[in-house]
Amino acid sequence: MASVNKRTRLKADGSNGDRWTVRWFDETGTRRSKGFDTKKQADAHMRKVERELEDGTHVADANADTVGEIGKQFLLNAEQRWKDGRIGRSRYERLRLVVEGNLTPLLGGVRFRDLTAEKVEGAYRCMVRDGLAPSTARDRVQDFKLVEGFARRRGHLKTQPVADAAADLRGIKRKRIRTFTADEAGRLLRVAGSHRPCAKVRASAMLNVFVHLGMFCGLRLGEIYGLTIANVDPDARLLRIRHSLTCFDELKGPKTAAGVRDVPLPAHLWTLINEWMATHHIAEPRGLIFRTATGGRIDNGNVHYSWRALLKAASLDHDKEPFHFHALRHFAASWMIENRLPLTDVAALLGHSKFDMTLQVYAHSVTRPAMRHDAMERMVSTLPAPPSDPNITVR
Repeated sequence: MASVNKRTRLKADGSNGDRWTVRWFDETGTRRSKGFDTKKQADAHMRKVERELEDGTHVADANADTVGEIGKQFLLNAEQRWKDGRIGRSRYERLRLVVEGNLTPLLGGVRFRDLTAEKVEGAYRCMVRDGLAPSTARDRVQDFKLVEGFARRRGHLKTQPVADAAADLRGIKRKRIRTFTADEAGRLLRVAGSHRPCAKVRASAMLNVFVHLGMFCGLRLGEIYGLTIANVDPDARLLRIRHSLTCFDELKGPKTAAGVRDVPLPAHLWTLINEWMATHHIAEPRGLIFRTATGGRIDNGNVHYSWRALLKAASLDHDKEPFHFHALRHFAASWMIENRLPLTDVAALLGHSKFDMTLQVYAHSVTRPAMRHDAMERMVSTLPAPPSDPNITVR
């Protein structure tokens, strides 16, 4: 256990003074010591060391790096994992953003062994105060847990203050993404099929296919970018979702293992894809279906600009609560649920590992009255027919 010893030392003015030293053996059996000017300070430190040794949470000063220093080591490790191919560049950049943009500015000067759940919760409140949505700030705290795990594996702390704080933040809900009613969805589809500004025929045609893939197949934008010719099965009328394209033009697997899935491809959407391949497709080594006119990566900003223009043309632009492109996926999920498709099937089609996630995020009320399957078919029958060649197939 720890002990306190007094020794006399010579002060700068030539007089004698007492110095109190705490000595103990740490959790590894290494002898440690620390000096104090008063016996009260030494006794308090001795009790703290003894309590930590008994609880198994003691970390010696030699391992007591700050959160900022551990964050730097964590990023170096993450960079190596990216270069080794264990994680993608987008994941590495996300971790770097969280560590350098949030963790280090808010907690960087705190020694990791002194980090408490209260301090982590204080960082959460600062992020919310600075403008982050509560759900986004909570996600940042979840990312902090990765750094905490890195520090624990290297002996910098024995407790889990970040995990404790994250547990207290459970229940914070994301803001609901506004989704479409059946009438709004029908109007959007009709305008998307006929919206052809002369200078942007190709961009409008691409957006039209994107809208249908989001609304009828529930695909994420990254999954649409990552569709390859091999993903389209013309015989089974299926889209085989196997990739997502990152903002760094990297093809990676879906967000989770459940994201690898087969999605039914409606006949009219099959026709649209055929028309796109015949008229606008640009060959690409990986077989990607959607690229720019020069064969480059599609810029998210350009897609969202075209999306807002489409909403305006359909009189669906709302400044206070705008429709996001992701609302199409919400509409697809809600329509499936409204039409009594088993939740397990809905989750599988959306790429969720658990159906309770589907309920929490996507179970919107589509319309009043509910939109039935025959209503969707009628809506499709009113769409402008593309000038397609029935002999064109995607192989």
